[in-house]
Amino acid sequence: MGDKIKTFQGIILILVAGFASSFTFAQEEPKLVETVVATKASIESHAYLIGVIHSKKETTLYAETSGTVEKISVPSGSSADKNQLLASLKSDTFQRSFELAQVSARLAQERLERLKTLKKTGFSSKVEFEKIQREMLDAQIEAHRTRHDLEQTQFIMPFKGTVGVYKIQEGSFVSAGDEVVTVYDPDDLLIDIHIPEEMLPFIHVGQQAKIAGKVAQISSLQKTIDPETHMGLARIDFSGQEGFIGTSVTVELLLAHKEDVLTLPKEAIFYQDDAAYVYVVQGQKVNLRKVKIGLENEEKKEIIEGLKEGDVVVLRGQISLYDGRAIKVYKP
Repeated sequence: MGDKIKTFQGIILILVAGFASSFTFAQEEPKLVETVVATKASIESHAYLIGVIHSKKETTLYAETSGTVEKISVPSGSSADKNQLLASLKSDTFQRSFELAQVSARLAQERLERLKTLKKTGFSSKVEFEKIQREMLDAQIEAHRTRHDLEQTQFIMPFKGTVGVYKIQEGSFVSAGDEVVTVYDPDDLLIDIHIPEEMLPFIHVGQQAKIAGKVAQISSLQKTIDPETHMGLARIDFSGQEGFIGTSVTVELLLAHKEDVLTLPKEAIFYQDDAAYVYVVQGQKVNLRKVKIGLENEEKKEIIEGLKEGDVVVLRGQISLYDGRAIKVYKP
């Protein structure tokens, strides 16, 4: 009987030892992680938007009448003064009509002046005077009309600036409404940017903007939202800067700035079901902690709730972590 009891006890000891060995083998190794300390610092939030360069003074000249291009006086790419003649259509008929109308108006004016003198001396009737007066007015109207016809054959620079590429050539025929050339002022530029609706409360006139390292300011802000794009238009004064009109540029805007706030690197924060979480190190284990985010940029985020200064948080190695898991901190 005693031998049987000893044998049974031996079997029990073997089973217990095997179970303990199996349990030890099944235990997870501590997860190797890298940590960071939650500290207070300054933080800025920036937005990067696409803008398009325009000239404040830019217009396209169109042909107002049909005809053959006689001469291009100012080449493409050249500067021109306000009211300078850029190009013209053949206008012999218009020129002769205008000159004749001017002569007729001058002669009518001279006859009227003579009749004024004769009328004072009684040698001219009122009827004759009124007739000549009407003739003079008709001649002036005709001179004005022919002058307008002549001006329609000329393409005049509306402001001081630069001449673009002509869509016409000397000797070519153009019809009324055809595009002739675009003119612009390359020194008086602006940039248009479309701002998402949620960013508009952070944008104001006078706000600093950076374009390719150059500092400019928002000069105007349209406080209406496009119902389709849900964006608002802002304009940046880019006068005195260099840029190709019509090109797209990246605009950097400072949305907000805070000093002495709790921050963490972006890598330390992850999201589940639209909520932000971190793993806080407590002894040799981690605790899953929900946090509330404030300002953020490309490098770090402001922590409004959930942490205090000095808390140690997992920076890298969150994969396969869970609340309460044992960890080992990586020390380079």
